[in-house]
This record gives sequence, C-alpha cells and structure tokens, in this order.
Amino acid sequence: MRSLNEELKFMHEKVKYFTFENFSKIPSKPGVYAWFYPLRIKNSDLHSFIEDLNKVNDFLTDKDNKYCSSVNFSAGWNDYQFSNIHEPLDKTKDFIKKWNELYEHAILSGDFKVVDSIKRLIFISSILMKPLYVGKSINLNRRCQEHLSNNKTNSNTFHNRFCEFALKKNLNCKRIDDLIFASIVTNDFEDVNQSTENEAMIERILINLIKPLYSVR
Repeated sequence: MRSLNEELKFMHEKVKYFTFENFSKIPSKPGVYAWFYPLRIKNSDLHSFIEDLNKVNDFLTDKDNKYCSSVNFSAGWNDYQFSNIHEPLDKTKDFIKKWNELYEHAILSGDFKVVDSIKRLIFISSILMKPLYVGKSINLNRRCQEHLSNNKTNSNTFHNRFCEFALKKNLNCKRIDDLIFASIVTNDFEDVNQSTENEAMIERILINLIKPLYSVR
C-alpha cells in the first residue's frame, strides 16, 4: 500500500475538472465534488475582476437561509453587527499598475503572449480558491445535471442560492454552467452500502473543514 504522500503522484487520475464544454463527460460514478468560481480575466480591467471575486465572497445568510448584508450577534454584555460588505480594493496597488502597463504594451506592440499566459495561469489557479459548494453523490454526472437545473419547488438549493445572489450582485458569472465542477470518484469502496456511508462521512468532513459559503442550508 502506497503512502499518503505518494497519492499526489496519482492525483490527476482521480481529481477531474469540468466546464460547460464537457459536463457530459462527468463520470456516472459515486464520489465527492465541488463547484469553483472561475478566475477568468476577460479584459484589461484587473481591478473589476478582483472586485467581482470579492462580491462572490459577500454571500451571507440569516437563520431563515435568506441573503442578508449584515448579521447581529451578542458577545459578553454587548450586541454587535457584522457587515459582509468588503472594503473596495485600492486601484493604485502596484500589481494593478504593473498589469495595466503590460496590457498597454501588448496593445501597442500587438504581442499578447505575456498577457494571455498570465490569464491562463490565473484561470488554472481557480482550483486554489475556496470552493463555493461541496457535496457527494452516488452518480456525479446526474448530480451535476441536477445542480444545473432550476428546482422551482425548492428555493433552498445551491442553484437557486447562487443564481439569485449572482443576479443581485451582478456577478460576471451568473449561472451554474459558468462555474467549474471538480469531482473525485470514490470507487475504492467495493460494498455499495459501505461506499454510500463513507462518501457521506467524507462530505461531512470536507464541509466542516472547508466551510463553503453556498453549502449553508
């Protein structure tokens, strides 16, 4: 049996990433999964791109699972109010200035190789972000399709929570099929019943460790 560190050598065999271009290729097998917000820099405005990501993390629900912009809590003898509205990013940051210089040079020279390379690396780094949602399923492909569908009889679904918030905040990605679906097949467990129990346990562990914002019900 190989060590845990050796698992990293084979990670690409189990962890797979999908977008709207290949959702149909998600395996119809049991496993755990996560949704990620894609880091797509679509134009030269790096500041707006970062602010969009900040808005994604503004999501907060109250005890009735409704979106709210602040939450009240008591500590000691006092009552406090926490606001989830982030402080806007300073446009004069050095890395933003450097990006603007790179983009301006690309426009003047017609050579976008460096800019495109940075955009690609940032996009790949989407998987380094905190996932929006974590779950498990006995059929990953079917569960992905369920998330893509709007369940009108149940407003408290990941689809409805995210899409409603995205529309309200005018996020760049407003639909589930704009996101990245990551899956890990858990077919190491031969017994079906044991597999279901283990996947449920893995899901609970991951949710408690990662605390994805949009997994709150």
